[in-house]
Amino acid sequence: RGQLRQEWRTFEIQAGVSSDGLLWEPKVVEDRVAKNADRIEFVVGTQSPGAGIDLLVDNLRLAPARTTIENLSRPATRLPDTRIVIAGKPNAIVLHPESDAGRVASARIGGAIRDSTGAQIPARPGSASDHQPRQNAILLGNVHTNPALLLLYARNFTPADAICPGAGGSLIHTAHDPFGLGANAIIAAASDDAGIAKAADALATLMSRQPRGPNLALPRIFERDYGPEFLKRIPWAGATPSDKQLPGGLARAQKALDEGRHTSVAGELANVAKRYRLTGASIEARLFVALWDMYLKSAKADPRKYGGPWGFDSDFPSGEVVSGWDLIEDDPAITDGERLRVMKAMGRWLAEAVIPKCASAATGDRVPHNHQTFPALGAMFAGLYYSKGIDTLEGQRWLAMADAIFGRQARYFKPYEDCNGYQWLTTGHLMRHAVARPDFTIFENGNGRRLVDYAIGTMNNLGYQVTYGDTGSWQCWNSEMNCLDRFAF
Repeated sequence: RGQLRQEWRTFEIQAGVSSDGLLWEPKVVEDRVAKNADRIEFVVGTQSPGAGIDLLVDNLRLAPARTTIENLSRPATRLPDTRIVIAGKPNAIVLHPESDAGRVASARIGGAIRDSTGAQIPARPGSASDHQPRQNAILLGNVHTNPALLLLYARNFTPADAICPGAGGSLIHTAHDPFGLGANAIIAAASDDAGIAKAADALATLMSRQPRGPNLALPRIFERDYGPEFLKRIPWAGATPSDKQLPGGLARAQKALDEGRHTSVAGELANVAKRYRLTGASIEARLFVALWDMYLKSAKADPRKYGGPWGFDSDFPSGEVVSGWDLIEDDPAITDGERLRVMKAMGRWLAEAVIPKCASAATGDRVPHNHQTFPALGAMFAGLYYSKGIDTLEGQRWLAMADAIFGRQARYFKPYEDCNGYQWLTTGHLMRHAVARPDFTIFENGNGRRLVDYAIGTMNNLGYQVTYGDTGSWQCWNSEMNCLDRFAF
């Protein structure tokens, strides 16, 4: 059971890195630095008294160390401009909704490109095969109307859905090389037909402002014109943060440290990421970097600090923090030096405070609980981020760890918890992993439907979940909506 079973397993061990379900424990070696390996010792045990152990170790060898986050000397290469036409030839494609409004909007953008460069850009309806475009792409609509937007949406590169940017609203923004394939995405987001016409007009206008000729390249774009219904939901999305956001954000983070607040500075980082996704404000990007400088400086062992050097449950918002940085690092206000600094600080936090929380679940034989699936989402986003552009040892390891955790849970409809609240966190995380990887097992093997039937069966006639287990409120948490929404999608 556990790490060693009947079948063969391959372990790849490198000092300083937790992987393959094994934890690097720096306290064991203290300040000693190994220069040569002259002995390998295996300590094997079991929780079952009197159990026999038969272990065969084969093909043991040394290999050169692989690149780790700590040893990075530069960040990944950026693609600040999206080159639409090069020397009169198209260097992008337009992917639009399969609708009359989508085709009209696509034609509007294609006409603007033709007027500016003389090039006829290819265009067609987006499909599931376009989840990760290998060329620069202009994507119209939202995740409900354009299947090509699934991974961009599920991995937090765009908020484009039926609610954002709202009826009659538009949002145009760039996602820089989101999949590490050397291709940018420009999203002209709209929630309805009126919005897609507005988004196409706005993008065409931006293109017309570029120099005419055989080349067309667009710098980073973030143009928002949210609809009134959306702004009623999130009023601050239409505001422009002032420079006071920087000292104010640092003060809030310091207060979180002083009070030992749940999720610590990581929670503040996640909030900055959410605001940046809807405002594109460079002051938020600068705040994100400054928060990491503060957080790293604070990460010291202190018996008065509950939850360890990084604070109490700092792993909970890890998915939002990592995916947020994947957007923020391409802001023009961020230097390459700052990018590298955050990459390393975030990597250390992940290795020390996030990955250890879910490492055992990656190789166990039980379904996980929410204190393992919160950090497992962080492992997934971290694995995606640190394995594109610059391939680190941790990137692929962490991604495999997340896949193992959620892959095992997908085989069952029953979560670990028995409470009408936490159980939906776990399965909601599972479904989020499913759409972000993507891995649709939970939707295809019948367990997703069983989960939804379960949620409906424990719901009263007003739509509230009934209380059982650790819920704390007669109306529960609405956490089941994460499952219902994704299953409905």
